Amino acid sequence: MSLSRIDGPFGAILGYEEGKTSGFSASGNLIDAAGEKMAFLGHVYAPSLLNGGKKYIKAVGFMWVTVTKGATTAVKLTLQGWSATAAPGQPDGVEGSVVAIPNAQLTTGWKTSDVFDVNREVGLFDPLAIVWEFSTFETGDLLRLNTCPNTVGLCTSALYTAGAWGNVVQRPNLLLIFSDDTYGILLGASANTAIGSPTEYNSGSTPNDRGIRFRVPAEVECMGARLYLRQYVAGSDFDVLLTDAAGTTLRSRSIVAKRMPNTTIPYFMSVLWSPYALSPDADFQITVKPTTANNVRIHSDTVPVAEAIPLMMMAALKGVYRTGAGSWTEQPTIAYWIWPLLSGIGRGGLSGLTGPNMFTPLVRP
Repeated sequence: MSLSRIDGPFGAILGYEEGKTSGFSASGNLIDAAGEKMAFLGHVYAPSLLNGGKKYIKAVGFMWVTVTKGATTAVKLTLQGWSATAAPGQPDGVEGSVVAIPNAQLTTGWKTSDVFDVNREVGLFDPLAIVWEFSTFETGDLLRLNTCPNTVGLCTSALYTAGAWGNVVQRPNLLLIFSDDTYGILLGASANTAIGSPTEYNSGSTPNDRGIRFRVPAEVECMGARLYLRQYVAGSDFDVLLTDAAGTTLRSRSIVAKRMPNTTIPYFMSVLWSPYALSPDADFQITVKPTTANNVRIHSDTVPVAEAIPLMMMAALKGVYRTGAGSWTEQPTIAYWIWPLLSGIGRGGLSGLTGPNMFTPLVRP
């Protein structure tokens, strides 16, 4: 394999979710008065749009975290443009697509709206605003959308209260559902039903080996892994393994917990090994396997549909686990916070890239 080195001290990450944070926001997009509105604003992304063309949004997936309602409370959901002239960032007020959210659908949890009256045509990076407002309000009504506690780039939230729009430093949590039943997102947004969920296990657990299964879009070299975890005590040693889909070890690194800086909090870390050449269209895995009876904690995201992971992570990956040398079980809607580190890419480049993968420069460990 002929490879070109990626510049920078740590090469690049296959995928990566911007603004990674643990947990949802405890506050943010909340409306509790007649006339108030809440909005998610961003730019449309879907792998199927990378080579041009258009899609048509027929519905939106989102999550209510708090619902207090009366017997007749109802909501109107609209798709609008993102104003290029009004500040701070806000919808343009043109309700191009409308759908009702009736009282029976106002319950907590992940929801998929009914189909809009008009499917909205969108292309790659088109600005878009998704707006919720009461169509019928009763005294005491309160609705809160699930968001993450930070914004990322050109992706944000907004509230309309007291007759004016204002920015909310919250990251949208949603999915765009197209007329052909494929999915999109606002670039930089999340699409989670759970964020940063901890999983604690040790060498005697069932399972005792967890991680990601992934594919690369071109010939690359994997030089290690970026991961987020916690070791509970100084004896929480573990191995980080690069394997093929069968579990055959290709590269590994043993981590001695006593050499790690902290056992009281989770943190990001990079683990390096000698570069190993990965071929496209084959499954590989990076897993964390404790080597003692002391717990290690790794974190993961849960999504409503498997298609949401590559939209958020910019890489085709899924969770996997097994016990000992047993069979692997896939977790299509789980994304552990583990990312391959790359040090080289095939001289053919990414000319054949058709999937959702992104190479993110890594400038620090």
